[in-house]
Amino acid sequence: MKHLQSVIFLASLAIAAVAAPNFVTPSMIRRNGLTDEQYEELWAAGRNPQIDAATARDWVYRASRYSNCTNWLAEIGATNNFAALVVPMQKRCDEFAASNCVISATLAKTQKRFENLETRFVALNEKHRILDTLYTAHTNRTAQTVAIFERLRDAAILPTTKKIYQDVIDLLVQD
Repeated sequence: MKHLQSVIFLASLAIAAVAAPNFVTPSMIRRNGLTDEQYEELWAAGRNPQIDAATARDWVYRASRYSNCTNWLAEIGATNNFAALVVPMQKRCDEFAASNCVISATLAKTQKRFENLETRFVALNEKHRILDTLYTAHTNRTAQTVAIFERLRDAAILPTTKKIYQDVIDLLVQD
């Protein structure tokens, strides 16, 4: 029950503090949270405390231990090995996250390029198949034509006609 009262009290203080102008004053900067005695004083105040708004703002600000901790990390980092490691590691994590985004974008672009190249390869492969078919048909027709001219040459009576047929055959079979 006492815990619930303190939660309600702190919530009402937070609401009052948010509504008050200039919530964070210079004297509130770099606080290290409330002590146990200060918490006991808060709980002892009961359900309807009679405190001024400045004290309430101060207590609510000091109750925010997480932000106080993050404010102190840079300062403690000079003397505390753990804190000295936390700040650079956080920066490295942020840098890693940023570079990971770049790598992901590059990978997506590379994947698109690969898909485009694959499409082009399939199209070129189809063209090669068609050209191979045409080349085979051309080779077969050339062989048929050479056979026809060889028969004509063999059937020719005049040596000049035989020579003309041979020249045509030589033109057809030349590489």
